[in-house]
Amino acid sequence: YYGSLSTDQTKALEDLSKQLREKLSTDEGLNDCTPIWGVKVPDLAAGEASALSTPAQVVLLKFLRARQFAVDKALEMLVACLKWRKEFGIADLTGSKAEVFPDELNALGQVYGRDKEGSPVTYNYYGGIDVDALMGTPEQVQRFVRWRVQLMERAIAQCDLGAGREHVMQVHDYMGANMFKMGAGMKEATRTIIRLFQDNYPEWLSSKLFLNVPRVMEFVFGIMTAFSDPATRKKMCMVGAAGARAKLLEHIDWAQLPPKWGGLA
Repeated sequence: YYGSLSTDQTKALEDLSKQLREKLSTDEGLNDCTPIWGVKVPDLAAGEASALSTPAQVVLLKFLRARQFAVDKALEMLVACLKWRKEFGIADLTGSKAEVFPDELNALGQVYGRDKEGSPVTYNYYGGIDVDALMGTPEQVQRFVRWRVQLMERAIAQCDLGAGREHVMQVHDYMGANMFKMGAGMKEATRTIIRLFQDNYPEWLSSKLFLNVPRVMEFVFGIMTAFSDPATRKKMCMVGAAGARAKLLEHIDWAQLPPKWGGLA
C-alpha cells in the first residue's frame, strides 16, 4: 500500500508507470482515455515515484497488488481496464451530465454512509424485483449492468485517494427476494458484473455482506463465489435474517446505517 512499500515494490511501481508511458506513445487504443478514479491517465505515467501524485500511486498499486507485483501482468490488466472504460463509456455514467436510469432501477441500490474504516458503502436490494420486467432482454441486462457500474463509480467518487481512502464496502440485501425466479437475465447480469468488477475494479472491495439470506440461497451464493477469485471470496460473508443487523453493526456504526436498518434519516 502507499506509504509502506519495500524497495522492490517501489521499483515495480516506477517500472509500471514507465512502461505505461511507453504504451501510451505506441497504442492508439489508449488515445483520449477516460480518467480513472479521478486521476488523468498521463498522470499515471510520470515515471519516478517522486513524480507520481498520491492518487496516481494508489491507482497503480491496485493493479500491482492484483497481480502480485508482476509488472508485465499489472500493465496488461491496467491497459485492458483503461480501454474498457473508454469503450464502455464510463464518462457518460459520471459527472453533471451522467446517464439517467429509471426509478425502478435506482430503487435497487444506493450509496449510503461509511463503514468503521471510513469507506463508502453501497447497498443492493433484491426484494420485490420483477426479473422479467427488468432483465428480460439482452438490452435490459446491459442497462442493469451499466446502472450497477454507475453505482460503483459513485461510491468511488466519495473516496479520497490522497488520504488513503481507497476501499468500498458492499451490502447485498435479499429480504423478500424470490430465489426461485433467478432467470437467465439475472444470471447473465450477475456473471457479467462479477467479471467486470474483477477485471476493472481491482483491490477496491473491503468486505461484502449478503444479508437476509434464506437457506435456499446457499446454492446461489455458490454460483456467485465460483466466479470470484480466492482473495475476493475471503471478503464475503453470508448471514440470515436473524443475524443481519448485528453483522452490519460489526462493520458500520448505527448512525451511518440507512433508515431501513435503523440508522438516522
